[in-house]
Amino acid sequence: YIGDGLVRQHGWEYIFTAGFAPGTNRPLVVLSPLVASTLSKAGLTKTDVRNELFEFARLPAWKLETYLGPWTNLVPGRLTLSEMVEAGSAPDLFADSQDPERLVPVVAQPEDILIVVAGDPNRSNAMVHGSNGMHGFFASREIEA
Repeated sequence: YIGDGLVRQHGWEYIFTAGFAPGTNRPLVVLSPLVASTLSKAGLTKTDVRNELFEFARLPAWKLETYLGPWTNLVPGRLTLSEMVEAGSAPDLFADSQDPERLVPVVAQPEDILIVVAGDPNRSNAMVHGSNGMHGFFASREIEA
């Protein structure tokens, strides 16, 4: 469910704001304390959740190629992902095959998915937020309850 939210949010991100520009595609996943606790009780760490989201938040290559275009990559026409990789404007993993139905991730690596816990401790909510360009490096600290 959360992976699907990442896919839906990132259609917009790829079309209008980030494309494959380095450091710009860093979605934020906000989990309520109840959801985070449930995942933790199932034995998942934040790194595990990030890795799972990286595996599940995928869309067909042909669909991502329709999202990418003149607004984000500033190139004429609509290049394929393989052409973007060859030109050095997309990460290598986006050209693992030529199959237009292959599933590709919404980010280049699991570490690009930012996860925080916030909200009502009694609600089972999760939200996905996109980034709209480079904002610098994130900083965080643990808050004692």
